[in-house]
Amino acid sequence: MKIDEKSALIVVDIQKDFTPGGALAVPDGDKIIPVVNKYIEEFRKRGAKIFATRDWHPENHISFRERGGPWPPHCVQNTEGAQFHPDLKLPDDAEIISKAFDPDKEAYSGFQGTELDEKLKSYGVEKVFVCGLATDYCVKNTVLDAIKNGYKTFLLLDAVKGIAQDTTEKAIEEMKSAGAEIITIDQIKSEEETLPEKLEKKVQEIKEVAEAKLEEVISETGERISEAGEKLKKEVEKTRKKAEKVIKREQKKLKKKVEKTKKEVSKKVKKAVESVASMIGRVASKLKDTKKQKISEPKKKPLQKKKVQAKRTAHKGKISPGGGKSPRERKKGGGKTMPAKKSAAKAKKGKKTAKKSKK
Repeated sequence: MKIDEKSALIVVDIQKDFTPGGALAVPDGDKIIPVVNKYIEEFRKRGAKIFATRDWHPENHISFRERGGPWPPHCVQNTEGAQFHPDLKLPDDAEIISKAFDPDKEAYSGFQGTELDEKLKSYGVEKVFVCGLATDYCVKNTVLDAIKNGYKTFLLLDAVKGIAQDTTEKAIEEMKSAGAEIITIDQIKSEEETLPEKLEKKVQEIKEVAEAKLEEVISETGERISEAGEKLKKEVEKTRKKAEKVIKREQKKLKKKVEKTKKEVSKKVKKAVESVASMIGRVASKLKDTKKQKISEPKKKPLQKKKVQAKRTAHKGKISPGGGKSPRERKKGGGKTMPAKKSAAKAKKGKKTAKKSKK
């Protein structure tokens, strides 16, 4: 038989409540999970679609004993018991089909009241392979409905478990009679592959190895980047502390230098002030001495009058140059003599005196 993109694997109700420890456990129901995982792996390699059905009951479902049904409450929506078993390795792209979610309707088949048939047809699926829990209830009804809907149907015998042995055997016979073909994982693995299928398988293997390697490289790169970041952070912190120490040290040096310079400048200013004060003192002392010396020296007679008298004596009997006349007058008669000038002055003075006496 050929498993390809026109094939689909339907995993039925492998949920916590149907495995040991659950509310409605199938005996050894968890034992089939490793085999189911192998089927999932094989079907994925060959490009087949993976579907997983689940009971998705409301709290007051008609199948519960509180409402007259045969079962205890199980697989209630959004509870832990309704979750898929943690060991089940469903791929991320698996199609999840919820069933029996109507409180007033029971639904054992994955096709009953769901979109399973519609989705299978949309993918062009022609063959379905059914596994899961429980053989004598949900598995059986899903197989029978698949046949009714026109699919070539296979029961994966090594990947199913029933509630009771007698009902399980009866269910298997019923499925065979309806047209289901019974096979196991060995038959699928021993299937002779065509060259294109072998190439496709090899490509898939290479792809998976490459993806794993890529994830490993990304992980290692992330770790290295993280380590480098931490190292850089430490180096920056170390450098910052060193810089702070250097700055503090230089600040202390600068402070000392400023203080030293300040003291030196203060000394120089003080010295300069003292020097100027000393110089001013010396100048003041000299001025004082000079003043005393002048006071103690005898007064000398002025020489000015003697010089004037000498000049007058020298000019007696001589004609003054020009006699106060213009050059033209000097040509005509010449100037007055010095005695004549004195006589004229006396005459003038005599007239003024006479005028005063008359008054």
